[in-house]
Amino acid sequence: MSLRTKYALSILSLLLLGYPLHAAELWRFEAPPEARERLLPWLPPLAGEAAADADGAALEKLGLVRRLRERIPELLATEGYFSPQLEIDAAADPVLVKLQPGPRAKVVSVDVSFAGQLGDALEAKQADALRKAWTLPVGAAFRQSDWDTAKTVLQLAVAKRDFPGARIVESLADVDPQTAEVRLSVVVDSGPIFYFGPLEITGLSQYKPELLDRYRHFNPGDKYSQETLLQFQSALQGTPYFSAVEVSIDTDPARAAAAPVRVVVVEAKPQRMGVGAGYSSNTGFRGEFSYSEANLFDRAWQLTSGVRLETLSQAAFADIFLPPTKEDHRYGIGAIVERSDIENLAINRQAVGLTRIHEHGRIETRVGLSFQHEGRQADGSTRNVNQALALTGGWTYRRVDNPLDPRSGYILNLQLGGASEALLSDANFLRSYERLVTYFSLTPRNVLSARIEAGYTAAKTRSTVPEDFLFRTGGAQTVRGYRYLSLGEQEANAIVGGRYMLVGSVEHTHWLDDKWGVATFVDAGNASDRLDTLRPAVGLGLGARWRSPAGPLAADLAWGVEQHRLRLHISIAIAF
Repeated sequence: MSLRTKYALSILSLLLLGYPLHAAELWRFEAPPEARERLLPWLPPLAGEAAADADGAALEKLGLVRRLRERIPELLATEGYFSPQLEIDAAADPVLVKLQPGPRAKVVSVDVSFAGQLGDALEAKQADALRKAWTLPVGAAFRQSDWDTAKTVLQLAVAKRDFPGARIVESLADVDPQTAEVRLSVVVDSGPIFYFGPLEITGLSQYKPELLDRYRHFNPGDKYSQETLLQFQSALQGTPYFSAVEVSIDTDPARAAAAPVRVVVVEAKPQRMGVGAGYSSNTGFRGEFSYSEANLFDRAWQLTSGVRLETLSQAAFADIFLPPTKEDHRYGIGAIVERSDIENLAINRQAVGLTRIHEHGRIETRVGLSFQHEGRQADGSTRNVNQALALTGGWTYRRVDNPLDPRSGYILNLQLGGASEALLSDANFLRSYERLVTYFSLTPRNVLSARIEAGYTAAKTRSTVPEDFLFRTGGAQTVRGYRYLSLGEQEANAIVGGRYMLVGSVEHTHWLDDKWGVATFVDAGNASDRLDTLRPAVGLGLGARWRSPAGPLAADLAWGVEQHRLRLHISIAIAF
């Protein structure tokens, strides 16, 4: 065999086996399974390349024995074993190591004390709460990693509120190897109470510093809170103004009375354009162009505009939102021109509106004033032209474990709006709408959801009320098994909106793995102009679910019981 061939085989064996073909067993380890599992990753390998001669082998063995004698007790101590029985037979070939780790030490006492302002009687209640939250309590098995973690958690807990300069100044784990007992003591110096000071901003060039004040929900002089600081950073990061944000506080005790809040930002490009294409089982094929501007007129106004062309609907729109006020209200103005032809009902609509949005925790409220002009043509009927100046309000409460992939909780949405003939409207009407979606986690892989929607428009007649304030249903995310907006009031050859609507749904999803799931569902509902003619249309079926970055996507095959027809629906499978 040639030298080149031998070299190639050696390289191949190294890649396939992790060590050369002539690897030898260097030492043997006899120990309880748990000890072997924890120690072997940190000890010399059991096998390796043997020395070329006897002298080299003897030296390697001596070095191996020395490393094992030093390393094994050190590693055992980090796991809480302080009185092991270790035997190393250096004369054996390979070296034989026998280990009995002995009893694991347990914590028999914990003394957590505080220096600094947290140690004062005024803060005694907070100190007691921190002691109760200590993560390595009496009776727990001692491990070095758990000891280190407990100290870190304690320091962070102190620093979370009022005391960002907190540090551990003393810590001792007093071990008695004979009794396998450990006594712990920790002293945390909280330092002084910190108060928020002025903002120190780095990285601004396109925007004024006052913009950041709009997202700050604390004032100079307020007590420090890590949660408040993180909320400020998250709010800034969620805007289109910045691509990166870092917020911190100066922890110099000398500046505790007015600690500067340091904000480092990286500004994002203010203009963005997008082109998209897609398909919806509701409105058909779609093409879209969008343009957004985050710094309109150099005033940090946010413009969102676009043109959307779908098989059944076309629209051009533009919305401008101002930065939030100090009370976290966002004001906006928008306009839309829209045309649709769905279920033989052609609608041409132009609208402008003002809106105010407020988000606080789980609650979102919206108040709007809009003026719209609508031309409506039902196939086989006369053309109607309506206009309305409507005042609307909406209230949404979200309590779900994951906004994009909920498994438990609920979402409640309430809406109320109306118009008057005395104020630029063709009719007096009052519209109400309610929607409740609930989620129940049955098992880690099974989720049950239920949805109910109801709507009512109080008006003398629907003919003078714009379609936006009436009700049609059917299609994906409403009553599956029926065409989009095909359930409503029959007018000539078209389906138009009615004054009453009621829809309910129950769905069970079984997740096969982290990405794919199977759903079964039953939907029922309808819309009508009279309550006594409101008859539910039932749809039932089977669907596939895929967890995408935007949330679960759904492909549902549904059977419309009243129409005796099977339909495919594609949608995002969450309720917003």
